[in-house]
Amino acid sequence: MYDFQIVQVTFTNISMCQFCDEMMDIMEDVADYFEDYEDELVIGHANCRIKPEICANHKITEHPTLLLWKGGRKVGEYRGPRNAIVVTEWLKVKVGPDQIKSDIKQEI
Repeated sequence: MYDFQIVQVTFTNISMCQFCDEMMDIMEDVADYFEDYEDELVIGHANCRIKPEICANHKITEHPTLLLWKGGRKVGEYRGPRNAIVVTEWLKVKVGPDQIKSDIKQEI
């Protein structure tokens, strides 16, 4: 088990953003992969159209935006390809690869 909690949030503007829709599908796959770690890794979503104050507080200007927090502090922002395997690998590196399953390519 982990000794910390990581929160990953995807900020989107669903109604006006094709890339946001695509990222939501990808993040569902990523969340499914990490479901055994739901006490340690929380994957969430904020819709900037519905909750603009959240996005303003975090200075979100592009959609989709994937941010990673640990202990209430931002520790990463994903800027790679929109691909479930790549996002999962990024999270594994950020969270700690020794603590998470390794053969994701067969699972996703």
